[in-house]
Amino acid sequence: APTFYFPHPHAVFGAPDDLPVPPGSAVLDFELEVAAVIGREGRHLTPEQAREHIVGYTVFNDWSARDLQSAEMRVGLGPCKGKDTATTLGPYLVTADELEPYRDDEGFLRLALTAQVNGETVGEDLLSHMSWT
Repeated sequence: APTFYFPHPHAVFGAPDDLPVPPGSAVLDFELEVAAVIGREGRHLTPEQAREHIVGYTVFNDWSARDLQSAEMRVGLGPCKGKDTATTLGPYLVTADELEPYRDDEGFLRLALTAQVNGETVGEDLLSHMSWT
């Protein structure tokens, strides 16, 4: 897991948008993830209580400049993943109630995820297999 994660809150792109490559980077890599969209505040919640605060889910792609990240790690600064670009969301929001039938016995969503680059599948797995933070 990253030591810390600080994406720029105003540098979010839509799914069809062109993504700017960070200056000095030639190795931009994707991380297919899912974002839970929170509808109301809550603190010190159990997983079941937290689930009640989720309005919906959308695709979240956390892009990383792997060459810059590697350079940070060599001098003891990484992997912090601090950046001012490279977050894409969408294009759709699926409401939480629509996905309830896909929950497994442990409460995880069993959804198939597929990552494609220029029409070629480069990764696939179930959402329930992802690391959760």
